[in-house]
Amino acid sequence: MRVKACTLMMSVFFAASGTFADTLTLNDHHSLNGTINQLSGGVIVFEARFSSGSRTLSFKLPDVAAIEFNATTFNFGAPSKVPGLGPSRGDKAVPQQPLARDVIVLRSGQRPDCQLTAIDQDSVRCGNKSDYPRRLVLRILLGGQ
Repeated sequence: MRVKACTLMMSVFFAASGTFADTLTLNDHHSLNGTINQLSGGVIVFEARFSSGSRTLSFKLPDVAAIEFNATTFNFGAPSKVPGLGPSRGDKAVPQQPLARDVIVLRSGQRPDCQLTAIDQDSVRCGNKSDYPRRLVLRILLGGQ
């Protein structure tokens, strides 16, 4: 009974806090759970929680395959294996290909395409198109994947 009460209290806390949980899937197939603090200028600032504490990570948008909005906020395992936490290996010059359109998957099942430009606490922004309320977005497939 005590476990159920604790689970209920945690659910109420997270629902009331207004923060969203996110999962980033990188092009190398690593997945990280946490919260997107900001997406602007082609960089995602991401707060990831581990048993050893929280880490703020930054990822370039072309390095991310998908963004999912869900309820998972914690990463099991050690953060040392997380890309971006180790020593810099330097940027290798890789020819940039034109970006494909991104696809937003809405909870209603609709899949409008757009060029993702920003994410904040309230909305997902796509270029000059309309904003989508974050609570209605299930995931974003970057580069039309």
